[in-house]
Amino acid sequence: MDNGDFMWYIADLFTLGVQYGGRTELCNIFTSIAASNMSLQLSVVKQYGDKKGTTLDQYDRVSLSNTTMNY
Repeated sequence: MDNGDFMWYIADLFTLGVQYGGRTELCNIFTSIAASNMSLQLSVVKQYGDKKGTTLDQYDRVSLSNTTMNY
């Protein structure tokens, strides 16, 4: 995964938060973590995404190029 793929993941997490009523929850997550602790922020964001059903591996350009239908 490169930086572009990761940034799409972060952008979609925020969009999901706003669209589905989780904006306050997501904002509280970020305000409760010190801005200087990037590794903790990233792990908490990943946990939030996993909880919402959005995982990092879904945003890798290799996996996005896979057109196989998963029924």
